[in-house]
Amino acid sequence: MKRQSLPIIALVVAYSLFMLWWFLREEAPSLRTKSTAATKKNAPAASASPPLGSSSKGGFPATGRAVAQASGQHIKPGEIAAFQPYRYPGTPPYYPGEPVTAYVRVPSTGKNEALTVNQGGEFPRMMTQPGETVQVRLSFTDTAPETPVALTAQDGGYIEGGLTSTAGKLDATKQLAFGFTVSKNPGIHRVTLKTPAGETKTLEFWAGPPISFKKP
Repeated sequence: MKRQSLPIIALVVAYSLFMLWWFLREEAPSLRTKSTAATKKNAPAASASPPLGSSSKGGFPATGRAVAQASGQHIKPGEIAAFQPYRYPGTPPYYPGEPVTAYVRVPSTGKNEALTVNQGGEFPRMMTQPGETVQVRLSFTDTAPETPVALTAQDGGYIEGGLTSTAGKLDATKQLAFGFTVSKNPGIHRVTLKTPAGETKTLEFWAGPPISFKKP
């Protein structure tokens, strides 16, 4: 082989290697796309996540949402007949506004209570554990079905969906169910509910042990 032909052969080999590299670089993304599409096509369908709310068994998830169980844990309409009436001590106070009953389930205490508001529009306080999710079903008497009711967490915690403020519509029976998760901080956690008519009522939950008052 002549010496002058060696550079020519080297150039041909280098050019061939360059073209092979260029071809692989251009084709690789489309090959990956086809492979990913085939994988997704053969993969099992993901289960649909439940709408509106859930809660982990207590506490806040890393994303600020605790929405995996609540929709399945909502208080059912047929269950409320077994809830025990719970009013402030003494005779039922006069309340000038629309009567609204709050059916509340607290897993840690096993309590299922039907709460009645006092003259200030406040429901009796319920005891919970920090990070716990309670279930609530509101039952209105005068407000029409499909009316929106604004819900706001005032002192921490969140309404299902990871929200501190949201709204839900009353169903055909003038009721609305939702879950509420108190924060991990002990103390009071209030949820206000307000209708378009302007009436505001307040649910109260105490997270942690009650405050003990020692005599001086």
